[in-house]
Amino acid sequence: MKQLIAVFDLHYPHQDKILWNNIMEYIKDTNPDIFAFGGDNLNMDAVDHWKMEKGQKRPLEGKRLLKDDIFVIAHKVIKPMNAIL
Repeated sequence: MKQLIAVFDLHYPHQDKILWNNIMEYIKDTNPDIFAFGGDNLNMDAVDHWKMEKGQKRPLEGKRLLKDDIFVIAHKVIKPMNAIL
């Protein structure tokens, strides 16, 4: 039997940091055969369609997709995850 751990709706960078640290510790302790990220792991504030649809453009000012989201999640979430797995 194989062990699978799946994480959904991380919403980085707004994730629950205590919960995320506990998930990382659990992964270290259990060494799963398979790990899967489900949807909504990256919040992508720079292109938040919920705020755009409500006309709330001010929270989007100064945000950059690559700088704020994609590269950061790669270094702060995926790289440490790969080191554990």
